Amino acid sequence: MCPFAQRVAWSLLEADAEHHVELIDLKNKPTWIKSNSFIFCHIHSSPTHKKHKRSLNNITVKKMSYPYSKSLMTFYNTKMCPFAQRVAWSLLEADAEHHVELIDLKNKPTWIKSVHPEGKVPALRLTDGNILIESIPIARYIADKYPESKLSPADAFDKYKVNLFIDNFGSRIITLAFQLLKSPNQEEKSANLDKVVEMLRDINKTLLESSEAGPYLLGETLTLAEINTITFIDRLKVIFNLLEIDFDSFKDLDRFYQWVDASMSRPTFKKTIAPYEEVSSFHAQFIPK
Repeated sequence: MCPFAQRVAWSLLEADAEHHVELIDLKNKPTWIKSNSFIFCHIHSSPTHKKHKRSLNNITVKKMSYPYSKSLMTFYNTKMCPFAQRVAWSLLEADAEHHVELIDLKNKPTWIKSVHPEGKVPALRLTDGNILIESIPIARYIADKYPESKLSPADAFDKYKVNLFIDNFGSRIITLAFQLLKSPNQEEKSANLDKVVEMLRDINKTLLESSEAGPYLLGETLTLAEINTITFIDRLKVIFNLLEIDFDSFKDLDRFYQWVDASMSRPTFKKTIAPYEEVSSFHAQFIPK
């Protein structure tokens, strides 16, 4: 009955992978169902899934002149966007030569929809003329194109852990952060803060289970797990400052704080950061008067 589980069933059959099946009645779950960390059927909603996703292989770009490098990949970026920051960070970690076109989203150039059908960033134009959109698929493309970066693990189970981490926390962080920021009163602010802290404890637990020593999800190697979540943690820190909440004050989050500090101290990450005053000013407009 679960289309998410069906994905796995179909994959196993297509791969001709030998396996045993345990059928679960989700209306009468067995007591042992929570005895491991696997998710049998998880349905979630995130801002990135609210609109129809265009296939990267079926993008139609209007024939209009727009700026790009003929010899390098061209990255269409704005430093204020945490989604675009994922791509910027990936490119730097991969040491991938590229040209950058900075976009002012308040005054979009007329050609922007020739690059992205919805006039958004990020977008990455390849030297063969193909254009990639959506931050996570672009970051994965970069990781695959530059395997020496180790952004995408070679081991299948490690790759699974990275992808599951992104699925569980990538959108959840920014969603809960903005719910907290937009809290209309103290009661809701307190409730929303509890949700954020619960999420941070979930991240802490996941990090400990994957690697006690750290500092990253997979130990000493930074991967797409960090690339696709830390940019939102950075925005969460800004929101905490605006609401006068001490980001470093919560108990039993040592592994989480280690992970954040290690990721944000990387020179590559620092090069992608937008000016704090601009980021803070942007988020301040969402605080209810």
